[in-house]
Amino acid sequence: MINILGCPLCHTIPGVEVANGELGPKLHEKINAPKRIKDPRYKGKATNAKDYIKESILNPGAYIVMNEETKELFPDGVMPQDFKNKLSIEALDKLVDFISQTEPPPAG
Repeated sequence: MINILGCPLCHTIPGVEVANGELGPKLHEKINAPKRIKDPRYKGKATNAKDYIKESILNPGAYIVMNEETKELFPDGVMPQDFKNKLSIEALDKLVDFISQTEPPPAG
């Protein structure tokens, strides 16, 4: 599903061989969700990491993520806005589960 949706074109996703995109945040950065939810720039309603991931898919403009390497915001409006029309509830839940289980690659 990750490849069909085109996620690897913009995101780096550990464990997905061709997912080395740099236009959007690395998808193992879900560990930052609690910090992002508390950020004054956050406009969403999520209270936990899974809800934050789901919200980021369905309403990507709720919080524009900072690129940790460049310290600049990722561009707004690049993430597709129509996933709520493309994904069933079951597919969305599977995608959120997958992303919420990704871990950063080993250091080194």
